[in-house]
Amino acid sequence: MTLPSTLTTLKAFAFQCDTLIDTIILNSVVPPSTLGDSVFTCFAATLIVPCGTAAAYRQHEVWGLFANIVEDCNAIDEPGSADVLVRITARDGRIVAEGAEGEPVRIYDMMGRPMANRTLPTGIYMVKVGNRPAQKITVIR
Repeated sequence: MTLPSTLTTLKAFAFQCDTLIDTIILNSVVPPSTLGDSVFTCFAATLIVPCGTAAAYRQHEVWGLFANIVEDCNAIDEPGSADVLVRITARDGRIVAEGAEGEPVRIYDMMGRPMANRTLPTGIYMVKVGNRPAQKITVIR
């Protein structure tokens, strides 16, 4: 189960988990508020949180009940999420980063090799703008 970075509050009994849910990915940098400790009944599931946030989740009265909290330091921001201010698109085989004025824009292929921002072949690329997390973009020609 994956919960978006825009999630701010969970109400009591929001998720009645069974043995089918073994991993919950929570993309919120700030642990969402919870109304009661019975939001989840599956504290045996692995809770995957953004890099650098595990301590905050472990200290939370509800999120801290999860036995296994793991940081995902390889996460890619969801394009269009509220915490991403730069819009990255592909136009005519080139990567365009709107709102990145003055920030370095680095492009990598899926093997991690740096690419020049010239006409690129069809494929999937990782784009890193400044210190922001990388975003995935597909170039179709």
